[in-house]
Amino acid sequence: MAALNKMLIRGIRSFDDKQSNIIEFYSPVTVICGHNGSGKTTIIECLKYATTGDMPPNTKGGAFIHDPKMAQEKEVKAQVKLRFRSVNKQMFTAVRNVQVTVRKGGLTMKTLEGVLSVQDASTEQRKGKVSTISTKCSELDTEIPRLLGVSKAVLDNVIFCHQEESNWPLSEPAALKKKFDEIFEASRYTKALKQIQDIRKERAGDLKVDRERLSSLKTDRDRAEKIKQQLAVLEEGVAEMDREFEELDQQISALSAANKIFYQNATKFNEIYNKVETLEEREKLIKESMSSIKETMQELPDSDAELASKRANFQKHLQEQRQRRAEEVRNRDAEDDTLREITKRHQNKLTERGQLEAEARKFERDINERQEIISEIAARHGIRGFDYIPLEDAKIEEFIDKLRDYVKRSGAEVDRIRREGRDTQAEYANKLQMLNSDLAATKQAKAGLRQQIGDNQARVLRFTNDLERVKVSQSDITEAETELNRTRQRFDASQAELTEAAYDDRIAQLRVEVRKLEDEKDKLGADMAALNLQADTRARLGIKKSDRKAKLDAAQALISSKNAKHRQHVGTDAVAESMESTVTRTYSEKQQELGVAQTTSQQANRELQQIESTVQNYKAQHQEKRKELQALQSEVNIALEENAAETLGQAIQFAQEEVNLRRESINGGEALEKWFEETLDNAKVKHACRGCGRHIKNDEMSKIERHMRDMLKRYGPQTRQEHADELKDWEAELDRLKALQPAEETIRKLKDEIPKLDADVRREEAKLDQAVRKMDQVTATIEGHKADLAEMEDLRRAAIDVSRLTREARDLGRDIALLERELEASSNSTLTVEDVQEHLNTLTDSIKRANTEVATALSDKEKKTRQLNAQQQSIHKQELDLGQLRSQYRERENVDRSIEEVRKTIAELHEKSKAADDDIAKAAAPICQLEEEKSQHAIEVTEKEGAAQRAYSTISQSLSQMDALDGTVKAYINGNGERRLRNCVTEIDDIARTSKETQKRIDAINSRITELDREAARANESERNLGDNIRYREKARELADIRAKINEIDLEETAKAKRQFDEKYDASRRKETQMRGRHNVLEGQRQSERNRIKERRDELNTEYKNIHRDYIDQLIKVKTSDLAIQDLEKYGKALENAIMRYHGLKMEEINEQIQHLWQKTYQGTDIDNIQIRSDAEGAKGGRTYNYRVVMTKDNVEMDMRGRCSAGQKVLASIIIRLALADSFGSNCGILALDEPTTNLDKENIDALAVSLADIINERRTQSSFQLLIITHDEDFLGRLAQHDVLDYYWRVSRDRRQRSQIERNRITS
Repeated sequence: MAALNKMLIRGIRSFDDKQSNIIEFYSPVTVICGHNGSGKTTIIECLKYATTGDMPPNTKGGAFIHDPKMAQEKEVKAQVKLRFRSVNKQMFTAVRNVQVTVRKGGLTMKTLEGVLSVQDASTEQRKGKVSTISTKCSELDTEIPRLLGVSKAVLDNVIFCHQEESNWPLSEPAALKKKFDEIFEASRYTKALKQIQDIRKERAGDLKVDRERLSSLKTDRDRAEKIKQQLAVLEEGVAEMDREFEELDQQISALSAANKIFYQNATKFNEIYNKVETLEEREKLIKESMSSIKETMQELPDSDAELASKRANFQKHLQEQRQRRAEEVRNRDAEDDTLREITKRHQNKLTERGQLEAEARKFERDINERQEIISEIAARHGIRGFDYIPLEDAKIEEFIDKLRDYVKRSGAEVDRIRREGRDTQAEYANKLQMLNSDLAATKQAKAGLRQQIGDNQARVLRFTNDLERVKVSQSDITEAETELNRTRQRFDASQAELTEAAYDDRIAQLRVEVRKLEDEKDKLGADMAALNLQADTRARLGIKKSDRKAKLDAAQALISSKNAKHRQHVGTDAVAESMESTVTRTYSEKQQELGVAQTTSQQANRELQQIESTVQNYKAQHQEKRKELQALQSEVNIALEENAAETLGQAIQFAQEEVNLRRESINGGEALEKWFEETLDNAKVKHACRGCGRHIKNDEMSKIERHMRDMLKRYGPQTRQEHADELKDWEAELDRLKALQPAEETIRKLKDEIPKLDADVRREEAKLDQAVRKMDQVTATIEGHKADLAEMEDLRRAAIDVSRLTREARDLGRDIALLERELEASSNSTLTVEDVQEHLNTLTDSIKRANTEVATALSDKEKKTRQLNAQQQSIHKQELDLGQLRSQYRERENVDRSIEEVRKTIAELHEKSKAADDDIAKAAAPICQLEEEKSQHAIEVTEKEGAAQRAYSTISQSLSQMDALDGTVKAYINGNGERRLRNCVTEIDDIARTSKETQKRIDAINSRITELDREAARANESERNLGDNIRYREKARELADIRAKINEIDLEETAKAKRQFDEKYDASRRKETQMRGRHNVLEGQRQSERNRIKERRDELNTEYKNIHRDYIDQLIKVKTSDLAIQDLEKYGKALENAIMRYHGLKMEEINEQIQHLWQKTYQGTDIDNIQIRSDAEGAKGGRTYNYRVVMTKDNVEMDMRGRCSAGQKVLASIIIRLALADSFGSNCGILALDEPTTNLDKENIDALAVSLADIINERRTQSSFQLLIITHDEDFLGRLAQHDVLDYYWRVSRDRRQRSQIERNRITS
């Protein structure tokens, strides 16, 4: 059901035009309270105006709008906006706008454009979207009541009834009848009933005329049957000739079929030759394909089955390679464990020597490396004052501090380059986005032009189809005009004959002269017969000359109207005799040109699709390879940044050195720990140095012990564990870097491939633009050919009409010559037709006697009158047919003009499309250039950032290396390493030899792991080579099959059969030609006989053309008209009964509801019940109803009007409106009551409140039931609140500027 949601009021009556007031309507009841004059009724008026467009009574001249004087404005604009839910549960918004302007003569009001919009909630994507339905006020006036599910009369008189008109149920009878007729919508149905009756009367009159015409057509049909019987005799003679002709035709067909089979056999010979040529061409293509495959293929020695197995199990092979690599890694780990075990086994004897020798070498190396690194770093970074050897310790410390400052500056430089690169790339991206937007807009415009071209081409096709349906030509109109003139001439002649006959005078004259002319009867009869025959001949001669001239004029008119197109397409002026042949030949040529153009279009379309596919493929490859390059480059760059290396090889070398360093530290750490413990114990016990044997003083003991404790901590278990953890990390890093070696190779290949793909994309896009332009040109050519073909079709139909008219005129010329010769041979009499006719009439009148001649004259007169009526009807029908033909011809000319206009539009659109192509090409060039600049800048930034990052990594690594070397050197010096080294020389040699052997095995394993990684990188290449080997062998087998098929064909036997065909086929064709000659002679004879039959049929097809069809059509028309008249009578009775039944049911329903509400509400005892009485007036078929409200007391019924009090009148009107709303508002549960307590006493007010509360509670479950109550009675509001039917109410009041305002208040207990 429909329901109200919210309403906005601005500038209506006392509501301010600068501020909007909004009221929300609740369900089931909305109460509006306020003092008199506050603006309560204005809300009802706004609801009525929003839904029906009608303003309140007595508001002409702008009284409904806020007074401009009060607003201190010359012009005030008002608006009412209503949001409501329709019967189909859609949310609509209606907006009504009106303005009033101050003029010299007073106020001028103007209704502005309104809006009706709907909120779409059909899908989640469109939910909440608002669509405008209409902006016309007249459409809003009819559409809103339909959406609410009630009529405008119900809205005016029941739902939103104005306070001044609320007592209309007790108004005067005429006004009451008008109201109820509008509510019942009775006038619409009574008008329909009256129209049915008028149509029935009109059809009955037409039926009488149709029956008279049916009788006349029956007579003509009988005459046509007699002529058909005469034709049957002539057709029997032609049938015999047809049988002879068919026998000869069968013989020719048999011989032709034999020759055709013979020719088909010859065609098979040609097919064999073509098949051999096709196989040889296929053999050549396969060889070329094999050569192309072999150029990039590395041939494998495996069998076909092995290759197929490898290809099928390629992933399994890759998995096996991964397993082999894992096995090698495990072997390397085992060798590492072995190396540690060997070192552990020899550490009791050789650990000390090995460690000391390592410390000595490392010390010397660290000294030299520290000096070299300082010199190298100083020279590389321009740090002066450190280029001499040796450097003091203070100088070294100063150098390390300067190096730390340089590292900070390098890091800041890396951040600056990265930040500037991002900013520049963002600028490039913004520029590209703007250029791409312009290019997309241009392409969208081009697509729009192509869409317009397609639409206009579809319009041309529709217009062409319309031309096909309209088959009317100028010759048809000319023939219709000629036939109409001929009929008019016959009518004029008959009318003149009837006027000039003067039957009464002739009868009197014949009575006087009968005896004198009786003897001359026989002679005059013979002369009259001859003269009548001659007169008939002359009449036919005149008719045929007129027909011949009309046909020649029609043919010439057609030639004149089509000569311009004939000259345009054929190249010469149209000639009647050759027009059909030349136009047909040109039409065939145009069809061939269209076929060639369509073939070209199909080829161009295929090329366009192929190029589009290629471009998309190249772009997809380019995008994928660029993404792959970025991903791989990012992965490699991260690894290089983490290892502070410029290349992956340097990073691997650095990681390998770190692994070796950690292994040496772990292997020698335990021995050093043991040596330092023994040295400390020896110093404590013997007070002597174990390394040099020097005596240790007591005051030196604490320093030596502290130094030994530091050394034990440095080489203790915790330090060794840290080194073991670092070894694991560096080994994992080494494996990760080695795994990136295939990625580095792939990056190099991608950097070579991406520029090539860029060039391929640009090349193919250029081809695509050319293909699109070519496709547009071909499409325009096809449309031109189609247009020419449509014009040629029209020209061909005209040419056929010209040829037909020319042949008919030629035949009429031959008939005219024959008639002229007859007249020359038979003109021997000296008497004129008029003289003999006068004597014969006089003689006939005398013989027949006066009474008989009078009766005959009267009969002739009646017959002539009927003939005149028939001819007049024929003239009317021909005039209608001619008008229809002219209308169709004008329609055809309009369509021709429309086609020309659309074609001009298409040509203009093609020009615009070409201009758009140029714009696209111009817009694409800067985009490509900017993309190249952006890519080049990205590469440059990447290179700069990489260089800066590598410099930062290098200097950071140098700093770390310097710190490590400096710490190692200081540790060695503090630990007296040189003395201990001399005691351990022998032990170091054995440890070094064993360690080198184990390291060699580890290096071999690492080499194998690297080779496996490279094989994995070459996996895709191997898979492609495997596929090429399989395809190459498949091509080889296919080549062998083709060669075998060629060898199977016996070309010698085929040549022999072809020679036999050449010898026998010509003789058989000559025999067929001779038989066809005889066949043509017999055809000519048969055609001559058929021409004679045609002459008889022409007579049948002119005077009695379509007589059977006309008779049947007229008979059907009479019968159907009779049935239609009967049906109209039935429909009228059924509609009348339905109107009466509907009216009775509705009145019964309304009165039941009125009785229920009255007895429940009215508290007095003087009226038991009230009802609405409807009294029928008028005869059957024109019945109307008069209405009156009656009251009943003690079964006595009286008119309530004039007999009730003001309070009873108010209460009765409210109850009647409630009943009408319940009956006619089933789809709209809205009802507004404006001041319902007016003139009611306290008891009736209480009863009304109870009744309304009961109604509200009964319909509370209906979400669309809404009762609007406007009252100034606070007590009535309180009584409603006591029944718990509302929580809030709206209060309307005036502010300090006397402007109305609406506020929502809560009901308080």
